[in-house]
Amino acid sequence: MTPGSQGRISARPLAWLVLPLAVIVAVLILFFGRGNVDQDLPPVVSGGEQGLDEVVLRGPTGNGDSTNYRPITSAKRETALQRLAEFRARYRQSQPFIVVTSAASPQSLSSLAREIGSALSTHGLGTYQEEKPDSHNAPGLPTQPVMRLAPRDSRIARELLWALEPYLAGHITLVYQADLRTDQIQLYMRGNPRFSGEGEAHFATR
Repeated sequence: MTPGSQGRISARPLAWLVLPLAVIVAVLILFFGRGNVDQDLPPVVSGGEQGLDEVVLRGPTGNGDSTNYRPITSAKRETALQRLAEFRARYRQSQPFIVVTSAASPQSLSSLAREIGSALSTHGLGTYQEEKPDSHNAPGLPTQPVMRLAPRDSRIARELLWALEPYLAGHITLVYQADLRTDQIQLYMRGNPRFSGEGEAHFATR
């Protein structure tokens, strides 16, 4: 045995530990990082009508104190952008894409929709469109935001809405449409929101 060879030999088993340790770290990050999201996901509170669910975003306390549009604070926006970045990383393979539109009135809805669309576009997750599709105004739908998606993407929708909680609070209707792809999710802003001092929009039920 030459001088120094013992050190080289004893180091070899350590090299075999690198890959298992890397796998363990990745698994811990995946599960513990996702745990916070699971705990905070907005609950499904109603699924009474076929093809519909309703979720509640906790958002700010109270119902907001003004019907006039207020942009969210820079701190709230940074929180939303960070959550959207994490959302995009989790669903890199699925590549969800959300088109945000709004009812013609009140004007605050289009301002809110533009702001949300801008946040989504920062991470390539969506955009705002001027289009106001009549299909969203179907009789019987509550006067609150509507998200259209395929049933298989319900988990994606809830995680996305959690990321957008700095902007929104209250009830959101999920309308299921089986033929929509994951990159065809639609978020339609409707109702009469009230805005908090930090800019969150609160939507009451019906």
